[in-house]
Amino acid sequence: QRVHFVQGDLTNLPVKPESVDFVFSSGVLHHNPNTLDALKVVARALKPGGKIYIWLYHPEPGLKFWLQLRLRSIIAPLPGPLKRAFVHTWVVQAMARQHLRTALGLNDAYDRLTWHERTVDLMDIYTPTYRWMHTQDEVHGWYRELGFESIKTTEVRKWGFGAVATKPLRSR
Repeated sequence: QRVHFVQGDLTNLPVKPESVDFVFSSGVLHHNPNTLDALKVVARALKPGGKIYIWLYHPEPGLKFWLQLRLRSIIAPLPGPLKRAFVHTWVVQAMARQHLRTALGLNDAYDRLTWHERTVDLMDIYTPTYRWMHTQDEVHGWYRELGFESIKTTEVRKWGFGAVATKPLRSR
């Protein structure tokens, strides 16, 4: 089989409706003004019988998440240079904490990021204009609303989850 990767504007996809066999969207749709509207656009590109996989952020319990949301509400509206300055300052202390946890034997996969990876991670947490959170039930409901079948969550991680569904061969 041949595989083609396409990159384009979600509001004006560079593919014909019902022209792709598989849609894979990891960490993208929730960075749009409306996640469901973005999902509808990419779902139109899917052929009958095709599969779609999306990975989205979900709300996290706890004080750390609440503090991140509050900080993000202050940082995200700032001009780009100020956002980047904040993140580049913050990454220094984040890497120091990572090295300390490693030295104490308390590290996990999140404590094995390079400086560049940590910078990208912090940019993603604090700087996007849109960074919506969704629940598995919400996404399963969207899939049902769009007429998809065989809906299931395939992975759940600390920050988000992935869900897959199949477009029916024939419209209902």
